[in-house]
Amino acid sequence: SRFPAYDQKWELNFNDLVRYKKYHGNVNVVPSKNPILSKWIENQKTFHKRDKLSEERAERLKEIGISFEQITPTKVSKPWDKHFQDLVNYKSSHDGDVNVQMWENQSLAKWLENQRGFYRRKALTEERSERLKNIGVCFERKKTRRTAPS
Repeated sequence: SRFPAYDQKWELNFNDLVRYKKYHGNVNVVPSKNPILSKWIENQKTFHKRDKLSEERAERLKEIGISFEQITPTKVSKPWDKHFQDLVNYKSSHDGDVNVQMWENQSLAKWLENQRGFYRRKALTEERSERLKNIGVCFERKKTRRTAPS
């Protein structure tokens, strides 16, 4: 390599990671406990993402347990998924009932009402309608409406 000092530093950090794994049994380096090694791993992932990490180094890192998979926190922060999770939480705190009442949680009730409307208009994806059915959402119209307790 044209950068022997860099290569040596890389090897030193890699060896630190090998020692870390031997001691802890994993490569989940806690930033607050080992900020230098943690930052080094983060940098390797960034280099890999930008195609700046050699295949050989990427393989060595994978072999000891470093994952280069993209973890997207947006998966759960998507509004639909967040509302779905809110509905699951509602169900668990309401004895399995998923019929959210307006007076209890207006935004969740409106969201659920919208999902039923999308379903009736065939505008709800099959995956979403299945997920809702699996937690007990009924898409057929109800004849009666409950009112707020007095």
